[in-house]
Amino acid sequence: MHEFFTRFVVLKNEKTGLPYTVGGLTQKGPHFGEDQNNQDAMSILVSENIIIAVVCDGCSGGSDSSSNTYSYNEFAAQTISVLAIKYIQEYIKKEDVINDDIALFLEDHLLSDLEKMITIFDNGILNIKDYLVMELFMSTVIISIIYKGKWYVLHGGDGVVIIDDNITNLKDYSGIYISNKLHSKNGCDSNILKIIGKGDTSNLNHILIATDGIYDFIKKDKEKFISICSELENRSTNYNKGYDEKFLREFNKRFVRQWEKKERTDHDDRTFILVRRLPFTEEAKLNITQAKEFINEKCDIPMEETTKNDKVNT
Repeated sequence: MHEFFTRFVVLKNEKTGLPYTVGGLTQKGPHFGEDQNNQDAMSILVSENIIIAVVCDGCSGGSDSSSNTYSYNEFAAQTISVLAIKYIQEYIKKEDVINDDIALFLEDHLLSDLEKMITIFDNGILNIKDYLVMELFMSTVIISIIYKGKWYVLHGGDGVVIIDDNITNLKDYSGIYISNKLHSKNGCDSNILKIIGKGDTSNLNHILIATDGIYDFIKKDKEKFISICSELENRSTNYNKGYDEKFLREFNKRFVRQWEKKERTDHDDRTFILVRRLPFTEEAKLNITQAKEFINEKCDIPMEETTKNDKVNT
């Protein structure tokens, strides 16, 4: 069984005021050639008031039957994951809020940049646009955004999304891919990016976005996998707001070890990012302290420190 790694492209990792922790992992599948890369990509941005996560699955090109064709599309996955975060930042800077039109804004800018890249390669003599689309720019994309009390999940292509224990396998809702609009023969007029979910963060406990390879784990043990999303109290070490550097160890201990000797050998690459609400934040601690002080004052009950260290005068 190939090991999981924290293979992020981290565009920004700052201290955040949001009560969420962000972890994610990727696992290479056994490709046709062992020297071939993991074709999935994962990118995050964490700052004071925003968390953005993107996973992409580079889809194998179809214009060449040689084994080499199965490693090219990592380029698309990495490029799209980084560009998506770039343009989400631009949208938020412009609008200072997230609304449904972020999907069209992001799609237009992604397509514009990818078209420019293709133009650089195509010298106008050799018609290589469609070849490049098939070999370099085929990828799925799933995005989660948390900003100013709102959350959004968008996707183009297949994959898996879990929002507060509700699992959606996007295989039946994949829609069209970015390459469909870039390919000259398709003439596609439909939008690529779809909003799969949105809401108020006051009711949000966790979001998991993943490439379709992770669905194997859900089929094996749905309850155990969901527990990774929702049962944060099981870990003895502290959680941090924002990027969780200790998530790999937790995931291996709580889930992976039981499958190490049972794992099938023909699985796809598996990549996921998980945003989880912290079980005990500084904000929660402050509220508890204030409530305790209020009760003690109203009920004339000595504080805990007084009962331990001082005698109460009678």
